[in-house]
Amino acid sequence: MESTEFNQQEEPKLEITEFIKLDLREAAKWGKFLSVVGFIGLGFMILAGFVMALVLSAAMDGLGASPFPSSGIGVMYIIFAGIYFYPIYALLKFSTKMKTAVNFNDGVALTESFRYLKGMLRYMGIITIVVLCIYGAFALFGAAIGIGAAMG
Repeated sequence: MESTEFNQQEEPKLEITEFIKLDLREAAKWGKFLSVVGFIGLGFMILAGFVMALVLSAAMDGLGASPFPSSGIGVMYIIFAGIYFYPIYALLKFSTKMKTAVNFNDGVALTESFRYLKGMLRYMGIITIVVLCIYGAFALFGAAIGIGAAMG
């Protein structure tokens, strides 16, 4: 009987006060700033990747044979720029949707805004896990080489 009474009670509603709106508005402004700076950085990374690919390729061709493709570093810059495109894009979408949500009391925009934020944080978390695993693999590989060199 008590459980039925509990189910009939209304759960507390989430209330977005004016103080919360101020904080969300400021978070949106900083998010937009960081995303614009991020897109500018991506542009420089892509430009640097193309320049390195061309310059290193020309320089290595003049020096002779190379054990690896000389444009590889430039290609890696372009790949890293591609990897970081989504979180910067998601941050921009979070910021613009949040601004709309706060300015017009739009619940749909608020929900979409937080979905973009969640997506960005999940993506960055996965990238962090992958990078930590790569670091761990390199550490184990380095330790194995060190032990092998010490023994033989």
